[in-house]
Amino acid sequence: MKPLLLKIGAAAAGVALMGCLFGCSSPQAEQQGDAASEESEVVTYNVGDTVETDLVRLTLNDSALAVALNNSLPIGTGFNIENDYFCPKEYVAEEDADNAFVAPKGSTLVYYELLVENLDREPLELDSSFDSDNDFVTVTYNGTTYIGSDFEEKEYGWTARDVEGEQDWDSSPVSSLLAGVEGKDLFRGYVEAPFEPESLEDSFEITFNLPTSDGSFESFAFVANE
Repeated sequence: MKPLLLKIGAAAAGVALMGCLFGCSSPQAEQQGDAASEESEVVTYNVGDTVETDLVRLTLNDSALAVALNNSLPIGTGFNIENDYFCPKEYVAEEDADNAFVAPKGSTLVYYELLVENLDREPLELDSSFDSDNDFVTVTYNGTTYIGSDFEEKEYGWTARDVEGEQDWDSSPVSSLLAGVEGKDLFRGYVEAPFEPESLEDSFEITFNLPTSDGSFESFAFVANE
């Protein structure tokens, strides 16, 4: 019976070998696959979170989809952190007839408020109106990502320099974002994206691409209206 047992053993080993040739994986290979899967997972942040590179620290205080933004303040109202100038508002045709910050049909204003701390030793331009390839801000809605060249407009209309100190206010609309050297700066801005959501409460992602000292950029994606 021994020759028969040997033949059966050899046959079983052959079947096992064929199985490994067509899909068997070692524990080490499985661990490597799990590690690769974890590395490929995209990290997202929430509104209110702070991210940073070695050059800049950024907090997304707020972000929303809007049809219109506030373009005025009541008479006698001073600039302060609590006011709602350049913030989203309900669109009312009559009162917004002369409002420059209204999205046309088929478009949406993607609003964001940023607290920025420059960690460099000189002023840092994060968003430039003169760079056609600038993608400081990108927006993803319903599976489609919109980059700088897709936006019809981009403006920063409310700025507070050294917000925790002297608070130097400026409400002149500009299309670039320049972070000062001292203190933290507060910015309210928007991009006009070429989509119209089913609801202004729909979830979307807004991503900021921040510079590093080696000349590269790091991307940080925030989920809003989640």
